[in-house]
Amino acid sequence: MLTALSFTEQQYNFVRQHLFKGRKEQGCFLFVTNTKRPSSIELDVKDIHIIGPGGWVYQSDCHLELDENEKVKVMLKARAYNYDLIECHSHRFGELAAFSPSDTYGLDEFIQYIWWKLPGKIYGAVVFTKSDVQGQIWLPKQVKSCLITEIRIRDDKGNTRILSRKPIKKTLFNILKRCWRD
Repeated sequence: MLTALSFTEQQYNFVRQHLFKGRKEQGCFLFVTNTKRPSSIELDVKDIHIIGPGGWVYQSDCHLELDENEKVKVMLKARAYNYDLIECHSHRFGELAAFSPSDTYGLDEFIQYIWWKLPGKIYGAVVFTKSDVQGQIWLPKQVKSCLITEIRIRDDKGNTRILSRKPIKKTLFNILKRCWRD
């Protein structure tokens, strides 16, 4: 199934600029609408919620934990505007983007919270490195995630650039080596 996440060029650049400022991991949320077809799901970014330095319980170069007040802000806005929700965060290590064991554990827990607060909504997560991006979504009431197969970036003239994935090699090993030594 084709699963596409679409940004304007300004939105994409804004997110990347935020995610790679400073020396610690950074994060934000995308508020998106979806168009479901039999063979595809298209997610269109409508708004972005940046998480500032005070929005974390814990923040390091290898781990983030969202503050309860930020969770509430994000949930209220998603519910008020009937948006689906996608979290984004940066990894400062490695070229290829992949979810770390810590990410996977946190997502398993957070998805249950999302479905309680935003029933019937799609939830997604996207990891950015300096040279790559990878994402996945969870459809309501489904345990298994779907990969985001395309990241689309539209410029002011209506042209669309599609980011493609590099072949994955030793990514999980590099993540484990970096995160588990701390």
